[in-house]
Amino acid sequence: MAYLSIGAVRANAFFVSGLRRRDEFSPDQVRQAVSTAIRPREAFADPGRLMEEGMIQAQTMAARIACARMTMLHLTELHESVERACRLTARSQWDRKAAAHAEIFRLLADVVDDPLLAPQLTADAASVREVMLAVGHVADGMIVSSRRRLLAHLRAGDGEGAALEMEEHLRVLLYMRRLALPSGSAIAIEAET
Repeated sequence: MAYLSIGAVRANAFFVSGLRRRDEFSPDQVRQAVSTAIRPREAFADPGRLMEEGMIQAQTMAARIACARMTMLHLTELHESVERACRLTARSQWDRKAAAHAEIFRLLADVVDDPLLAPQLTADAASVREVMLAVGHVADGMIVSSRRRLLAHLRAGDGEGAALEMEEHLRVLLYMRRLALPSGSAIAIEAET
């Protein structure tokens, strides 16, 4: 449940409030943030799914917020990160390439620059790296395509597009991890959905 920290709730309230300062929230805005920070009720049945939903929510909020705060220096760093990851070979250097792909989450945390949310976003980078390692190099093409689409949305200042791309990317990656689990685990998880 670490993913549903006060940082995630504050980040959601931060977005809902129109990117105002965190200390300007009304009680209604905080209640709205809490009610929208957690997605489907069925996520509560499985702690793993609850953590996944928390990560997805935090990262989509981060994409929206980062889009509003993006500078040319940030865009250059993100572009260079994507290019560094693309230069590594997937088959022989998947561990290094997965780490390079996950770097974009750390960079987005730097752009968001929220002391409460940044540790969670940075921790998500490690979690996403572990998911990528579990899925394997077969996900490389999907990851590269998603990173480039995300970067295009960020360049265009399209916060909603960036958030949707981030959400779709994480949902597909997590689905691929469920498929990559041993067959008994994958069947049990898929039967619940």
